[in-house]
Amino acid sequence: MFRKLKFIQCILFFLFLFSGGGSELFCLPVIPASASDHIIARGDKNIPPHEFLDETGKPSGFNADITRAVAKATGLKVKLDYGAWDQVRKQLENGEIDLLTGMFYSKERARLVDFSRPHLIATYAVFVRNGSEIKNFSEIKGHYVLVEKGDFADDYLTGQKIYNNIVRVENPGRALRLLAAGQYDCAVLPRLIGVYFIDHNGLDNLCTVGEPILPRKYCFAVKKGDTKLLASLNEGLSIINNTGEYERIYQKWFGEVERKDKAKAVLKTAFWILTPVFILLILALLWTRSLKHQVFSKTRELVNELGERKKAEESLKESEEKYRLLVNNAAEAIFILQEGKICFANPTFIRLLGVSESELPNMPFSDFASHDKKDLDSEFFPEQLEGEEVQSEYRLELTSKKGQSVWLDLNLAPVTWQDKPATLCMARDITEQKSMEAQLRHSQKMEAIGTLAGGIAHDFNNILGGILGYAELGLLRESQHESNQKELEGVITATQKASRLVQQILTFSRHMSSDLKPLSVNEQVLHSVALLERTIPKMISIELDLAPDIKPVKGDENQLEQMLLNLGGNAKDAMPDGGVLGISTYNKYFSEDHSSLGLSAGDYAVIKVSDTGQGIQPEIMSKIFDPFFTTKEVGKGTGLGLSSVFGVVKGHGGQITCSSQVGKGTVFEIFLPTTKAIIKRQGSDSVFSFSEKESSGATILLVDDEEPLRQVGSQVLTARGFKALTAESGERALEIYKKRFDEIALVVLDVGMPGMGGHQCLAELLAFDPKVKVIIASGYAMRGKGKDTLALGARGYLGKPYGQNELLRKIKEILKET
Repeated sequence: MFRKLKFIQCILFFLFLFSGGGSELFCLPVIPASASDHIIARGDKNIPPHEFLDETGKPSGFNADITRAVAKATGLKVKLDYGAWDQVRKQLENGEIDLLTGMFYSKERARLVDFSRPHLIATYAVFVRNGSEIKNFSEIKGHYVLVEKGDFADDYLTGQKIYNNIVRVENPGRALRLLAAGQYDCAVLPRLIGVYFIDHNGLDNLCTVGEPILPRKYCFAVKKGDTKLLASLNEGLSIINNTGEYERIYQKWFGEVERKDKAKAVLKTAFWILTPVFILLILALLWTRSLKHQVFSKTRELVNELGERKKAEESLKESEEKYRLLVNNAAEAIFILQEGKICFANPTFIRLLGVSESELPNMPFSDFASHDKKDLDSEFFPEQLEGEEVQSEYRLELTSKKGQSVWLDLNLAPVTWQDKPATLCMARDITEQKSMEAQLRHSQKMEAIGTLAGGIAHDFNNILGGILGYAELGLLRESQHESNQKELEGVITATQKASRLVQQILTFSRHMSSDLKPLSVNEQVLHSVALLERTIPKMISIELDLAPDIKPVKGDENQLEQMLLNLGGNAKDAMPDGGVLGISTYNKYFSEDHSSLGLSAGDYAVIKVSDTGQGIQPEIMSKIFDPFFTTKEVGKGTGLGLSSVFGVVKGHGGQITCSSQVGKGTVFEIFLPTTKAIIKRQGSDSVFSFSEKESSGATILLVDDEEPLRQVGSQVLTARGFKALTAESGERALEIYKKRFDEIALVVLDVGMPGMGGHQCLAELLAFDPKVKVIIASGYAMRGKGKDTLALGARGYLGKPYGQNELLRKIKEILKET
């Protein structure tokens, strides 16, 4: 028995040596060389068994042995020492050292350093105290989490921006000691390092929870751009892997748990050898007696297990049949994408794409999807796998094999298909729905255009009727040798009314440019009231209450006038039997954002327009500012009045509110932001004339495709002492200007002409004569082509219709320019 004990002691001694007792015997000596010939390598001194300083202060561990083995295989001269991780990592990034002996790979780190091929795949784990409420990685949010400063776990959790309670310490040992002492809630560390430290330091109150997380490639890391060293390291890793040296080092440092298990088995065997023989005989007897019973019980268990397995297989087969039935007969399209290809599809999806079942598998998804969604699975799955929130619902257009458009509402989910990541797609065909929506929008658009056209036609017909009546009456008085001044003034007034109607349409359509300048609100109200008094019935009285200290606003005179006339016209229609139209002004200051009105803090001038009319029904109150909405009969309104008012107010940066009671009247309040700019007063709009010196002999080329406009313009210019030339097109204008450019002082050019058009004509004129002076005229707002033409090099702009005073004033302004 003594000999057996000595034999066991020998075995234990050799096991001790094999487990690492003489590990320094395998360390490579550093080949002497000059400092410049050495590769400066560093590592973390506090992460056993990967790398640490032994009791003599010498670098030790898995990384040290791997580094020395690679150096020996490739002839590299390596100077190796260890320090604090955060320090050595910064030294590599700053180019102060050549090599880190071990570093987890990430895209962010790869921007700063270069990595060798991985020689180890390591995972992280969540470490907690026994009995902790934290059961897995997803439950650490809201808890205090210990990490090693500068480690990948630190980078990852910081980058997620949802872990606010991160506690950074200098090394994993410090983190585990703090956790074991009852401080903080958990730690996220490399799993093997943490388990090793717990085992070697007796921290029995700590354990890991959940599955291993964050699998990472463990590599050598070198200075950015050091491809030569990187190639040598990769070559050395291949050599030690093929020679078996890598496996020996791995077993030395990471096979400790297995060797401990073997040692325990040897001790157990020795114990039974030393156990008295009679106990063994008794146990053998008891075991023999129970053997028959155990065999019988085991046989019965196996029979039951086989029966349960058969039931499970039948249940699985039945379940597969049910799912196959559901998938194959589903009204929704179901398919799986993997690496940009369709690897599975149900009959519904096959029918939508118009392909056969045999040709579909592994077809590229880009054959059917638009360019921006052709890699749908590759852009969806990785982010989802990393726990990021990504879009999982799409509305997608595909093109079938026959070229037909197919619209799908698509839902995505990450799955594993044949042991690889894939994306499960479930789609509903909405092609018919999209077609019906398009038809509905077209129908609504046509209905709205019809309503608009009817209202505009009615208003224009009334205006044209007035112009025609005044013109006929003027001719009658002319034939009777009587003055027809009033009739001509009536024609001008009706024309101005038509111009305002066009402005109203442009304002509604957001195509009316604004000429904003400092204005007096009270003056605008008084001017508009003077116009209203001519149009509203006598049984409606106008009451004014204007604040004398009202602050100025930056506004467009014409648009504000149109706004007040529209509100006054609506009030008139609401009081067919008479009543009171009230207009008041006052100042209002908001100390902070007035969110209910959508106004920011500041001073506002308020215009209040009220009437004592019929009021507005509550059920239509929300629609009064909608385009084309009107309660008037067909042909008696376009539905643009309040919509245009709303557009004017918004264009001035303001807000409008409305309150009403049926039978008691309506109140509108317009809030306009004030300005500190000074109002510039302008002179009267009297008929303008040139002195002989200013206009003598100047030749003006008038270009317009409308014959009446050319005739009237020519006569006005001639009457004011100019020489007038006319052209009906851009082509003709170029021909005239090239022949007589030395005598033509200015060109008045219409933008919207057929053929070449005003824009191209201006470009040709400027190419021929860069100094040409051109005024452009347009019946459209100064947007789009008109604005581009002005920017091209025109000197000024006239909005159609324009009067002779406006034309002459603009000509004088441009001719004075040098």
